[in-house]
Amino acid sequence: MINREEEYSHLLDKRFHSQDIKECINESFFKTLKKDIKDKFGVSNVDLICGGPPCQGYSGIGHRRSYAVNKKQLPSNHLYEDMAYFIYKMQPKIFLFENVRGLLNARWTTKGKKGEIFEDVKNTFKALDNYSIKHTLVY
Repeated sequence: MINREEEYSHLLDKRFHSQDIKECINESFFKTLKKDIKDKFGVSNVDLICGGPPCQGYSGIGHRRSYAVNKKQLPSNHLYEDMAYFIYKMQPKIFLFENVRGLLNARWTTKGKKGEIFEDVKNTFKALDNYSIKHTLVY
């Protein structure tokens, strides 16, 4: 039987964080993470951070493709903001944000503008200093 500890045993931080991300990524977390990176790899700077929040809220498949679902009310649809904060705190040379194609056209609400969620995502990352933001669709 595979459990969390076995599934993620290759990670630097072997603890599985299942609480609210906003409670996890505090100053103590970043201080410990930076120390762990320095101790384990002998470097102070991170070259790359990549990630992508859950795609269910933006996907064209399943019940979330319906505009009857208010996407602003789904907490996972705002995790890109937490990724931006993580990037801000860690200051990697570059970062990669990935998600599904549906994000390009997703709307927050029934009456929302096509692509408004993606605009919010782009604007959040554009607000980070020292980064040039570009996007492309990969098939």
